[in-house]
Amino acid sequence: MNLKRHVLRLLVIIVPIFLIGYSLEYSRSFPIEVGDYFEISTELLPLVLSFTIFVITWYAYGKSKDNHSLFIGAAFLLIGVLTLYRMLSYPFMPSFISPNSIHKSAFFWGMLIMVTSILFLISAFVHSGNLSHILKKPVLFVEVNIISFILLTIGLHYNNKIPTLVYTDKSHSSSFLYVVILSSVIIAFSVFLYIKRFHKKPQDHLIYLIYSLVILTFSNISYLYSDYAGNLLKTACFYFVYLAVYKSSVELPYEKITVAEKKLRVVAEERYRNLVDNANDAIITTDLEGRIITWNRSAHNIFGWTEEQVAGKKLSVLLIPQDKQAENEKFIHSILVGKSFSGIESVHKNKDGKKIDVSLTISPLNNADHKIIGLSCVIRDITDRKHIQAIENENMRLAFLIKAKSELLPAMSHDLGTPLNAIIGFSELLKNEMPGKLNEKQKKYVENVLTSSRRMLDIVNDILDLGKAETGKIELVIEKISVPEILDETISLCREKATQHNVIIKNEHDSELNFIEADRKRFKQILFNLFSNAVKYSKPEGGTVTIITKKQGDLAKFSISDTGIGIKEEDMGKLFSAFEQLNLGIASKYGSTGLGLVVTKKLVELQGGRITGVSKYGQGSTFTFTLPIHTKKGDQ
Repeated sequence: MNLKRHVLRLLVIIVPIFLIGYSLEYSRSFPIEVGDYFEISTELLPLVLSFTIFVITWYAYGKSKDNHSLFIGAAFLLIGVLTLYRMLSYPFMPSFISPNSIHKSAFFWGMLIMVTSILFLISAFVHSGNLSHILKKPVLFVEVNIISFILLTIGLHYNNKIPTLVYTDKSHSSSFLYVVILSSVIIAFSVFLYIKRFHKKPQDHLIYLIYSLVILTFSNISYLYSDYAGNLLKTACFYFVYLAVYKSSVELPYEKITVAEKKLRVVAEERYRNLVDNANDAIITTDLEGRIITWNRSAHNIFGWTEEQVAGKKLSVLLIPQDKQAENEKFIHSILVGKSFSGIESVHKNKDGKKIDVSLTISPLNNADHKIIGLSCVIRDITDRKHIQAIENENMRLAFLIKAKSELLPAMSHDLGTPLNAIIGFSELLKNEMPGKLNEKQKKYVENVLTSSRRMLDIVNDILDLGKAETGKIELVIEKISVPEILDETISLCREKATQHNVIIKNEHDSELNFIEADRKRFKQILFNLFSNAVKYSKPEGGTVTIITKKQGDLAKFSISDTGIGIKEEDMGKLFSAFEQLNLGIASKYGSTGLGLVVTKKLVELQGGRITGVSKYGQGSTFTFTLPIHTKKGDQ
């Protein structure tokens, strides 16, 4: 507390007011009506302030709950009433109950000085939260009325029994001096108590009360020299009391409410900000011109720009592709007249220019007066969803095709296989000359028909097997089968054809590999397809086909090698693709359908195996597949 600064301020306040009041003393030389007017006027100012302080504290108590201010308000109600008693007791005023006199008005004056000092002293012991059971508005109001009635009664009936304070010539007696000294001591002690309170808890309203008490002391002393100066200084004192109670009972609670509301608003804004920032969707707001105001974290993640980079930029220019601008303008126009749109699918672009599929919810942004001040946009990235939807649509399409294929294949097998078997049967009868002798030309024709029919039947059977494998129609019958036995049977089936092509078949079997668990029919089909291909694609002068078997842990490994024409390196990628014939000339020459290896691969994989092929053009090929020796439970 800067004592020097406060003393200087008080001097600036007290000295000019005292001088103004003292100069008004010259009005006493004017006609008596003028002097009375000045006296009433200077007394009226503290009266008005007294009742003003009472009204403010009385009505503000509901929100402030400040017992100290409430007590001061009740005290100033009593001070105002006593001031009114004094003014009504002036000799130039109409009689106030009993005849008015200088002695009567002086009695109320002295009483007012002492009561004011005592009430200020009591107020120094009253704090905001203490004496709650006593400091209640009805109790205080009743107490003020009782005290004012008692003081009025004493002033009306016993004022002549009390030593006079002012003589008839309006000079002050020694008794008045004692009253001033006593009140000044009481006020000085009150100032001391308030300064102690300020040091414990510095508050502006305590400074104002200290100012008012110091000014009140000078006011009481000033009455010894000038009533007008005393009244004006008392007005200044009451004004500072008014500032103090306004600060403590009106302004301070309002500040507390404002601070509390600000805290609540900050908490609410922070909670809203967290919700917005942690949302999975981009949440963006713009002004009426479409310039970006807010941009959450998800908007940054989806589109790539930070909030600082997009602030103030037009949303449509930033996100909307050029071909969608016209459509966007229609949306904006509709929204600005109050419409909202939800779940609209569109295409936006990100920072890198990449197009993103989005779902939009756009609505008008209103202020407290329900006036549209901008737009609120919630944007969801649905690129993955659209991709999944496209996959699902493709899966549905494929499922439909597979179903159609599964229904077509049995019909095709019956419709094509039955007449082909009939053609083959009758051709064999003709070839064997069962109906009668054929000449050489006829025999050649029949042989061509028989060869073509058998090739056609192979194609039909391969397509049927492929279709069954792709649609899961092949049912495997897993059993324990002898590997050497199956190899011998397969080699026997291919031996005649091998002999025709001058191909020697070698069998290098691992003696440890005796049995495997597999589907006998399909295992035999795999071996036959690979053997027949090896023989089929042998060189014109013949060659060698070698089958090598080996046990590798839990797997059985089978390799079929040939010394045939081989496969070009650029054609290796087409080996296991359906209907991919590596060379049309070779396919035509050797009768290839392009399905044999595809079916073989499917049959190997259905039994839990794997097949690979290597080749060197002009030197031969090797196809290797593995099958599990023991089929795991649940794989069938």
